[in-house]
Amino acid sequence: MDSQTLKALGYDEIIERLIRLARMPEARRRLACPVFPEMGGLSLLHDETEAALVAGRSLGWPQFPDTDILGIVALALPLDACLAPEELLQVAVWCRQLAPIVTWRETARSCQTGPSILDPDFARVQPPSGLAEAISRAIDSHGEIVDAASSELARIRREMRELAVRASRILQRMLSDSRYEDLWQDRIISVRDGRHVVPIKVSMTGRLRGIILDRSASGETLFIEPDAVIAIDNGIKELELAENRELRRIMTDLTTRVRDAGHALGAMTETLSGLDCIFARARLADQLGAVRPEFGDTADELNLTSARHPLLACTPVPI
Repeated sequence: MDSQTLKALGYDEIIERLIRLARMPEARRRLACPVFPEMGGLSLLHDETEAALVAGRSLGWPQFPDTDILGIVALALPLDACLAPEELLQVAVWCRQLAPIVTWRETARSCQTGPSILDPDFARVQPPSGLAEAISRAIDSHGEIVDAASSELARIRREMRELAVRASRILQRMLSDSRYEDLWQDRIISVRDGRHVVPIKVSMTGRLRGIILDRSASGETLFIEPDAVIAIDNGIKELELAENRELRRIMTDLTTRVRDAGHALGAMTETLSGLDCIFARARLADQLGAVRPEFGDTADELNLTSARHPLLACTPVPI
């Protein structure tokens, strides 16, 4: 059947409605390019849709992942790749979304009286062992790498916090020291470019030994890093460099795990998108109250009994 005839029949609108029922981006792409198989292939499509319709009506519809991680997996393929925490987190979330599908299928298997044509596809849906757990242990829900990601990272961050506390205590004592009472524009401690500073009046320049790191917009205040905390701030900077190296090592290790699971993730996306297409067809059939057509041995006749156009929203008059 040519495309002009299909458009006149409203077939493209039916396909759009079908696409909206799929969750996975890959499934939507498949449904957007429908094919018209031979009779054997058409019978298989109907068998799959019928099995999904029966299961969906009795158990509810399985929820497939609504994101696509194939692009992230592709980024992980080079040997020197290092995925960002947000990308790693997307992989973990995607893998965790497989668990309800596995649970749904186990429930369906316990309820069905015999094997289903969909069993082989569902059997291939198995989250990569330990991948989501490893990512979740290292990265929180906001995409931040946590201290517990490694003992080395925990040590580095602990020492950074201890040095920051030491610097603050030293400066707090200076702010409270009566000898420096006339220096301060405000009695506050702030951080400029990772260095601990205190605000002094411009007129008091030279009364406090240290490095000028900033000046207020009015020009009346200088932000000075006193000599007493320079060595401490240097130590914090060195630890920050060590922290960055450790963060990259953690992300590289997790990226390697994604790369190792890449083939399985790609195959599972293929399987899941196929199932998503099947259940989208089943859900549309359920919404329309559609029935399975019967095909004879020849294509010489077409008998439409009480047929109704699926796009008619009112109560249509059947053929």
